[in-house]
Amino acid sequence: MAAYWGVLLAFLSWVQFGAPQRAPVNSFYFQCNRTSVSLAVKIDPLGTGLQLDPSNLFLGQCHPSSTIALRGYFVFEYSLRDCGFSRLTYGNTVKYSADLVYTPSGSSYPKFSQPFREQINCNFTRSLSPTPSNLIVESQLSGAGSLLFSGQFMKGDFSGRSDLKVFTLGTPIFVELSVLPGLHLPSQIYVDQCTVAPTDSLSNAKETYSLIQNHGCFVDGKEATSTYLARPAPSSIRLTFQALSFKDLDTDLFLHFQVVVWDPKDVSDPSRKACSYLIDSARWILLDNPSDRSLCNCCDTICRPRSSRRRRQANKKQMNVLSCLIGIY
Repeated sequence: MAAYWGVLLAFLSWVQFGAPQRAPVNSFYFQCNRTSVSLAVKIDPLGTGLQLDPSNLFLGQCHPSSTIALRGYFVFEYSLRDCGFSRLTYGNTVKYSADLVYTPSGSSYPKFSQPFREQINCNFTRSLSPTPSNLIVESQLSGAGSLLFSGQFMKGDFSGRSDLKVFTLGTPIFVELSVLPGLHLPSQIYVDQCTVAPTDSLSNAKETYSLIQNHGCFVDGKEATSTYLARPAPSSIRLTFQALSFKDLDTDLFLHFQVVVWDPKDVSDPSRKACSYLIDSARWILLDNPSDRSLCNCCDTICRPRSSRRRRQANKKQMNVLSCLIGIY
């Protein structure tokens, strides 16, 4: 099976900006690596049929690099040395910033006529030491087409992003992970595994705890009220779990998510699933088809992928994996 891997050490979030008018909610997504930025802006930000005029849309000094690479989006893919990105270094952190600006002309009707400005920030550390004040973006994605990922803490009703940075032990945490795919879609996102560790590098962690393992089995649900929640779309997955800590270990904790993008029509692979545990009835339940428990039967043993030959035949799309680090303070 042809597979393409990507790593995202990050928490992607909307940034605060002092301008009076911000971009519509969920109208753009972005990711950074140490040399470049990828940004996708919805052509129809409000879903009303009023589209942005690309000639009036800028990232710093740059127009969109493509208007056709992603269906329904204008795409910016540039080096951090381009477009007038500013560079600020403080301590072990390097920050690159540029404004995403839309300035419609007076004759733009019936185009989208609401001006907006957002600051796009790419933050990196120059060491592997975890920092309590921010989360570092370092991504490397490859494959046929473009895939953009986002991961964020959410409010309890998922009406928007949560601004909480401190979580009390035992309180529920809500997370949404999404993929913004290219023209080869549809695609469906799964959490293959999620591991809690006191460091942002699993290889350096002396202690770890598995929330999700065995290809999508939410094993923490056997001990706590942890579960997958209904998807808003195949390209997003939502989950909740209780804030936890390691005994006698006073340090920041990080969640390491490994996610997989898969063909939503291929629903028979035990390694591509999302299974929650129901404590009251002592059974597993499949997120995407609760009436079918066959894929979750292996959660108490070992969930094995189908044969390589069958997987090659079934999977004509790319597979991307990311690790997302979310600090709990």
